[in-house]
Amino acid sequence: MNLESIRLKLVDLKTAREVTDYILSMEENRKYETIILMWSWWDARNKVNAGEKRRTAEDVVHQARSMVWEVSAKQKKPNVKNHQKVKKWNPPPPDTLKVNIDGAFFMENKIGGWGFIVRDTNGFAVMAGAGKLESVHDAFCAEAQACLAALTAMSNQGMTRIQLESDSYNLVSALKSSAFDQSPAGVLFKEARHLIQLDFVDVEVLFTPDLVIYVLMG
Repeated sequence: MNLESIRLKLVDLKTAREVTDYILSMEENRKYETIILMWSWWDARNKVNAGEKRRTAEDVVHQARSMVWEVSAKQKKPNVKNHQKVKKWNPPPPDTLKVNIDGAFFMENKIGGWGFIVRDTNGFAVMAGAGKLESVHDAFCAEAQACLAALTAMSNQGMTRIQLESDSYNLVSALKSSAFDQSPAGVLFKEARHLIQLDFVDVEVLFTPDLVIYVLMG
């Protein structure tokens, strides 16, 4: 992927902040290539730690190239839905963290993925997570899995004042009421509300249409 010069530069950096600042200062295409390749390495390492077969460097690079192509294709695709602009991310109050969640679902083989990112009032990412769902009922269940994964991770880190933001109106409704408790994802929503009640001091659930985060899966 012709990223050797970038790799050498990253090796010389001493802190996570320096690495982040350097990557964010890159030209847009290089930035995506670097982030996605680093994620692909991280994903391959975690799968080995979980007992899966070690992948070759060629496999890791091939996965990264495919993901770069997919992200580029999505960015170039025109917005045919009323030509609306994607809404800008708004920061939470100083004593609060904001978590954005998203789910993905593929009807053909009933698999999916989930992802979340937690940011502070300055917009700095303080935690993120993503995973693959080997079997999922529908897109709503994928959103529920993303929500529960984010809440569990934040609870484990002692993050008790949060804004949870989603572009799914039904998900927001399910967290604020029992309206979807009889749906296939109902048990997940009950667990999420129980977790909010027990482990968090202040939770604000926000519906923000057209705010997009990508869920990238291997």
